[in-house]
Amino acid sequence: MMKSLFKKVITGAILSASSFSVYSQVSPPAGWGDFKFGLVNDGSAIFNTRMKNAINQGCKLDYRYAYVHNGPDQTTNSLTYLFGFGNNYVTDSPTRVAAGVKPALVIYMLQEDGAYTTFAKNVNDAAFMKKFFNTVKLTAQKANGSKAVFVLEPDTWGYVLEAGKDPTTIVAKVNNLGVGYEYLAGIPNTASGVCQAIVKTIRTYAPDAYCGVLMSHWGYWAGDANDPGMPKAQDGMVWWTNAAVDIAAQKNVDFFNKLFQGSTDRGDFVGVEKYGYSAGAVKKLENSSRFYWGDTENAKYVRWCAALSKGVNKPLLGWQISIGHIGLRNACKTVGTDCSFEDTFFPYFFTHVQDYLKAGFIGFLAGKGMDDDCDYSNASEGALVGDAGWFFDKLKLFDAQRPYLGTITSIEEQKSENSNQLIVYSENNAIVLVNNSAKSQAFAIYDLQGKLVEKSEVQANSIHINHHLKSGVYIVVTSDGVRKVFVG
Repeated sequence: MMKSLFKKVITGAILSASSFSVYSQVSPPAGWGDFKFGLVNDGSAIFNTRMKNAINQGCKLDYRYAYVHNGPDQTTNSLTYLFGFGNNYVTDSPTRVAAGVKPALVIYMLQEDGAYTTFAKNVNDAAFMKKFFNTVKLTAQKANGSKAVFVLEPDTWGYVLEAGKDPTTIVAKVNNLGVGYEYLAGIPNTASGVCQAIVKTIRTYAPDAYCGVLMSHWGYWAGDANDPGMPKAQDGMVWWTNAAVDIAAQKNVDFFNKLFQGSTDRGDFVGVEKYGYSAGAVKKLENSSRFYWGDTENAKYVRWCAALSKGVNKPLLGWQISIGHIGLRNACKTVGTDCSFEDTFFPYFFTHVQDYLKAGFIGFLAGKGMDDDCDYSNASEGALVGDAGWFFDKLKLFDAQRPYLGTITSIEEQKSENSNQLIVYSENNAIVLVNNSAKSQAFAIYDLQGKLVEKSEVQANSIHINHHLKSGVYIVVTSDGVRKVFVG
């Protein structure tokens, strides 16, 4: 009886996983730990002070991020103020912001305000690429040892995909740059090679850092985007049908795979964005409401992100997403430090956290992309300054129920054994663990607050089922690793 049941469950788990409520989120990179938040911060005193005050009031902020841009020449670009005039963006974080805040750096030089044609010209210019890799190298050397995060060339890959180009065929200067660039030998002289070479540079000079390219939801337009029956289709992917959203996600997956064709290192995560401006700023500047995403549109964004994460087998890091909320003034008191603009993204996130976890998100580097966009602020600064402390208030509530990802200490019985992995899935509001090995295997189930739900063993060649779980995401820790399981 047990053997036949065991065979049936094993077959179902392997061949018919889609028939169950299976939650198979990709794992965060090694050492990442809990869900992380960072905020845009160019090193200005006002943003350092705001972050420090928020941390002192109970917010958990892991990173502050800044752009490495204004051209590839390190003697004139943003490195002159990030690491010049007595500043050090990496080592200043503990003293000027708060202990524990690490640096995140956005490499953004390949075309900046240009588009595909500018990119194609620059990557085939040896002088440009030498300066480019010099800047990436120096930045990585400065960040080494700090567990920094690098977001690699946002916009760039969206422009290439939008242009309909194959990155494996775009000519570039990579492995033929001469003395000092020998570590790039063997990487192809293509746009894909440029992408791989940026990752290689980070790995070579900041081996403890995390890095990932950013894929843009605007890079591919699916077939029904021009359908006259979809009047808002031209406003972006979230206004399309689910079928078109899925097509767009697959095109991004295919493009990502071409970027890393032939490479074993595809980065640690994939970055995803919303837009450089918030919904309210676009409304004011263009008289367009296309970024006022409702629940339906936000859900389609999550759908696209989940398909991307699953397709490339990488977790997701949200980047440069406005911290605004409905009810702000859509105006600036002083451009650059206290603009107040509406958005719907984070109001949706804070009420749909599990959806983002299931999609593969491991954190956000949030904040404005332009000076005249919404600033985070502390509530004590008043109702007319930035977001009036809204984001920090929401983050404190989020912090009270942190969704643990990979930092739960393994239970005592978990020893390093060469045993087969447990098959873990959910069915009928239960977590099912199937052990197809000759040894019993220990496991523990935690909820998202880190509370131990169950601690036991699955005997050799047997099944264990927990029927007493509420709907939600659970962490299952076994001797073979950590799994996230959604119980519907």
